[in-house]
Amino acid sequence: MSGSNCPAEPWMYVVVCPHVVAGAPILYVVRDEPTDEVDSGWQLLCGTRDEDSIEGAQIWAVQDALSKDNTLAEIIQYPIGTHLLRAAIGDEWEPPNAS
Repeated sequence: MSGSNCPAEPWMYVVVCPHVVAGAPILYVVRDEPTDEVDSGWQLLCGTRDEDSIEGAQIWAVQDALSKDNTLAEIIQYPIGTHLLRAAIGDEWEPPNAS
């Protein structure tokens, strides 16, 4: 599944942090190299500092993530290696070091 232009299909999965599972907004996204053919590589995170814990994280279909936050449609096809954040839902997605 190697390659920087791997499409994220609706039936593929994303990893969702426990805070987003509990209702927090998605404010930080990372796209890593997929681990298999159904992994989109995306991690959808709330942006807090305690993201290292995977306890309570869930696997969602890409289409379910888009249902929770339709602004993800703007970025879901971005390449592997993408890191983006925003301060609040509705804000523009930006690279972490953007001013």
